[in-house]
Amino acid sequence: MDTKSFDLFNMIVLYLLIQLFENFPKPIDIDAKSLGLNAIPKKESEREGEVWNYMNLAGDTVTWLQKEGFIEVHNVAYGSNYMGVRLTLKGLTLLGYTPLKSETNDKLSTLAEEGKKVLLEGTREGATEVVKQLFISSLRYIPQAF
Repeated sequence: MDTKSFDLFNMIVLYLLIQLFENFPKPIDIDAKSLGLNAIPKKESEREGEVWNYMNLAGDTVTWLQKEGFIEVHNVAYGSNYMGVRLTLKGLTLLGYTPLKSETNDKLSTLAEEGKKVLLEGTREGATEVVKQLFISSLRYIPQAF
């Protein structure tokens, strides 16, 4: 199985959720193409194919996050401009109140803090691990069958 699209998805998810966390509670406008460009790790930004892959996948990523209930979108214009984007309570709790032990020290940090570190380092592996933790944490919001 080719995991390349998952790797790109993870970087875009991480970048967007961190932006929304830093701006909370203020809704922000997101242009999907710009989102894709901004999520590219520095070392990949010079590869033209990667740039287009990120730009094309960003809109689908925003839509998926909205449908899964992590973000709310007030309006969409021209297919790729998302206006009034904000974390839902589910998304905010996921980023702000889920402690992790950092690999660099024993101090607990939020997934948002871990995500910022990964974005600075620009590693796909790190993004995959943090996004995996995000989605594992989200499982506590799924209603349990009796």
